[in-house]
Amino acid sequence: MTSNTLPKLLIVDDDKALTDLLSEFMWNHGFELIAENDPRNTITAIKSVRPKLLILDVMMPHRDGLTVLKTLRTESEMPVLMLTARGEAVDRILGLELGADDYISKPFEPRELIARIKAILKRSTLSKHELIVSGDLEIDPTQRGIKICGEAIDFTSMEYDLLHLLVTNPGRKFSRDQLLTEIHETETESYGRAIDNLVNRVRRKIESVSDGGCIKTIWGTGYMYTEQTKNKPE
Repeated sequence: MTSNTLPKLLIVDDDKALTDLLSEFMWNHGFELIAENDPRNTITAIKSVRPKLLILDVMMPHRDGLTVLKTLRTESEMPVLMLTARGEAVDRILGLELGADDYISKPFEPRELIARIKAILKRSTLSKHELIVSGDLEIDPTQRGIKICGEAIDFTSMEYDLLHLLVTNPGRKFSRDQLLTEIHETETESYGRAIDNLVNRVRRKIESVSDGGCIKTIWGTGYMYTEQTKNKPE
């Protein structure tokens, strides 16, 4: 298999020894991993490499990963896997709130990294050809696109996964733990505030063009989606 046929991934981490080792490991597992060791060059590297997924370290000199992620999310919904220091719950929560798709703590087992990458890419490419329509909301699983009142709205990968999960399970009550686990497809710690902020971002995007109110808060439990009647044009 040549490099032209391997899925490209980009890792931004100032630890060159680590990125060199991971590049070889990834190649042996069917990925071409391209490294950028200066976080200030992240956006340029993304435009050059056009990767399917970005692996982004949090703790780096010159520019931390959370700042890079915040900048990236102003112009791209590319899947992002954050590398965080073990025990740094604040970094993980902030990363999820800023639009990261998953995280893994250092030091990590490379096989776990591969598993998380494959899970993210699976969520990003999983498709069903039938459109999902609920009131003013239209979800196209093939393109992972969302329209509200006929207007295309940009959602991050994690925001899309949350809304898709809720819309395809109308009336089902999800706890915060269940939502986080379902979205990540892995066992993970519960970060209620991160889920609350994720839901609030999705609500704001819906309410920017529609009446909203379809994602209900179940006090003391979590959230539930209620099917809406399509708004009648005035």
